[in-house]
Amino acid sequence: MKVHHLRPLAFLLAAMVAVIYLVNLVRKEAQHIEAVPVHSWIMDQRADCGLVLTGGPGRLREGFDLLVQKNIKKLIISGVHPDAGL
Repeated sequence: MKVHHLRPLAFLLAAMVAVIYLVNLVRKEAQHIEAVPVHSWIMDQRADCGLVLTGGPGRLREGFDLLVQKNIKKLIISGVHPDAGL
């Protein structure tokens, strides 16, 4: 068999090895991320100021809820569209 016939096979093999390596790397990273506990949803957090970037549903309500619950002392609302309303 000639050498130039082996080049596509070698390239295909190298590509398969690279894909398998990357899939395993992503899988291991995902397992690591899932293993780390997220305390921000469990623990009661307090801050001096909260920032609400408008544009998504429920963001203003969440910001005001934090303010009413005294989890933040001040609330900054940014990015308000001229047609936006409370």
